[in-house]
Amino acid sequence: MSGEDVYERKLRKLNLENSVVGGLKQSQKLESVDDIPKPTGTPKVETGGLIIPFEKLKIKNLRPEGVDQGSLEIYLSDQEFEGFLKMNRSTFYEQPKWKQLRIKKSAGLF
Repeated sequence: MSGEDVYERKLRKLNLENSVVGGLKQSQKLESVDDIPKPTGTPKVETGGLIIPFEKLKIKNLRPEGVDQGSLEIYLSDQEFEGFLKMNRSTFYEQPKWKQLRIKKSAGLF
């Protein structure tokens, strides 16, 4: 194994992929993991205005059919979202996916 760590390999791979598809200009080349753009705002998932109380989302057999099991938080009202996840939606979706998953697990939404 070379002296290159896993993060350097991923960064090199991202730079290569972006240069192939033209996503980054040479001056925008990523120098560290911190340079990777973070998603902003809420995901573009349409719930049809469906709001499901936290207590129903927590219990698998009480969830309505067709609910996205991997994104249960999108069905919470803003008040419940902030109450159970301890942050607003935009702050939550700015977090890396691994951190979002940890937050959802600790709230019981997994």
